[in-house]
Amino acid sequence: MPKDKTLLSLSLIFLTIALILYVGYVYAQPLPTVTIHGVTFQVAVCQGEQKTSPVFYEGEIACIKAIPPVGGVTIDVQVDLIHPTAGRITPMARKTLTLTSDTTLTEASYKIQPGDPEGDYIFRISVWKNGELREGTLTFTVQKKETTSWLTWLIIPVLIAVVALGGYIYLTRRKEQQLQSQAVSSPTAVSSAITPSVGAVSEGTQVYGLQGKTIVVRTPTGETVTVAAKFVGPGGKIIPITSLPQTFGREDFRGIADESSLRVISRRHFTVSYDYHNGTFLIEDAGSTNGTLLNGEEIRGKGPVPLKDGDTVSPAGVLQLKFTTGAI
Repeated sequence: MPKDKTLLSLSLIFLTIALILYVGYVYAQPLPTVTIHGVTFQVAVCQGEQKTSPVFYEGEIACIKAIPPVGGVTIDVQVDLIHPTAGRITPMARKTLTLTSDTTLTEASYKIQPGDPEGDYIFRISVWKNGELREGTLTFTVQKKETTSWLTWLIIPVLIAVVALGGYIYLTRRKEQQLQSQAVSSPTAVSSAITPSVGAVSEGTQVYGLQGKTIVVRTPTGETVTVAAKFVGPGGKIIPITSLPQTFGREDFRGIADESSLRVISRRHFTVSYDYHNGTFLIEDAGSTNGTLLNGEEIRGKGPVPLKDGDTVSPAGVLQLKFTTGAI
């Protein structure tokens, strides 16, 4: 199961990275800006470290930074704050400014008070240049620190736990299905050289012809006998025996067994033949990797053994086939 654990670990690592990037995207949004008369205005912090998102908390001071065009500019500026409940506040009355470099307008500021509600706050900026008035707005958000921290530290572990649990359940069920499909004795390599046993098919017995759903076999003495047999698989699906001897393998059961079962069935798994002298069918494991069960007993390495009407053959222990004599 090391491979499954590795896949689960990699999934968790990628999930964690994705969540970190997502949180970074949500909480590190670009600061809002607006350009009026060639001057770029931006939400800033009057004291402390500059922010990476337009979210402010109690005690912080939101203000405006003015970035003039190359060569500087002289303008008249007025800043009004639209408060969610208090309405319009004017932190900076109309004032003439000569800007030659980036300047923080400390007068155009607002300190977040303990009673301020959460929500969006708007700086409305009015700029006059050569008597022409233009306006723009900057929006910032006020939040409670506890809310942000609680969401950040709770959502990520919960999501990781949910995905980890889902991955564990998926991999556990997948492993159980694999174990069920491999419910046979430990696979071991078997020599392809199997010693013939007494009662095996006579060397001269051969298929003479296929007439309908029966097989006519002829012995070395020229005598013939007509036989018919088939396997009945899950759902009543019939697998006819069309020649003797006939070897069955993985491709003969495609469409009858699922892919996990087919993977443990060998390309050449078992052979059905006919003993003319005794008038019986025989079955022999064809050197398969995972063995063949006849009525629940392993026949791998035992050579040809009698196969009777009603017997159950199970290649690799993963597919139940009922052997039935008689025409289809």
